[in-house]
Amino acid sequence: MFIPSLSTFTEAEKITIGARPATGANLTGLIAGTLLETAAGWRPVEKLMQGDEVYTYDGGLRAIGRLERRFVAAAEAAPEGLVHVPGGILSNSEDLLVLPEQKLLIETAAHGGVGTLFRAADLAGQGGIAWKRDLGHIQIVRPVFDDEEVLWANAGLLFHCAAATDKQGFFPKAMPDDLAAIRSAVFAAGVAEFCQAA
Repeated sequence: MFIPSLSTFTEAEKITIGARPATGANLTGLIAGTLLETAAGWRPVEKLMQGDEVYTYDGGLRAIGRLERRFVAAAEAAPEGLVHVPGGILSNSEDLLVLPEQKLLIETAAHGGVGTLFRAADLAGQGGIAWKRDLGHIQIVRPVFDDEEVLWANAGLLFHCAAATDKQGFFPKAMPDDLAAIRSAVFAAGVAEFCQAA
């Protein structure tokens, strides 16, 4: 079950099945079905393996150090629900489900065009982004890198991956004023300025 090849041995990958997240309130990662841009094209995150290379925000390819996988009830991972992002709202090519605490990188004028990290939960209720509940079990996949990375997902959405260690991150976190600016300048105008492709 853990060996992808019958003729060679590779490092086994630990998978947590049916276990509760240690801290559900801070759970991050990508939900199975999310597409990441790899050197071989767009692939579902759950199909990736350690060592696969994915495109990052700065345009470079980075090898995945490891992948943490969890199979959990959606209600345990996110009691208030998952965040449903309709296709096209944040430059994503199709509908996406996102964990509430997962941070998304959004380029804002408030920081001179530098990307700002927003919790997915803070965007719910705006521009068609809404809570979605009663989803049964889900698979959460968390790519881990030595340094902070931001990954392209579903064509244009940018997912933040914190560094494996306690290194200080580069990107600023959204403040209340940033949230207000995003809601008035982007959603109210109906302009999808989120995570524009390079």
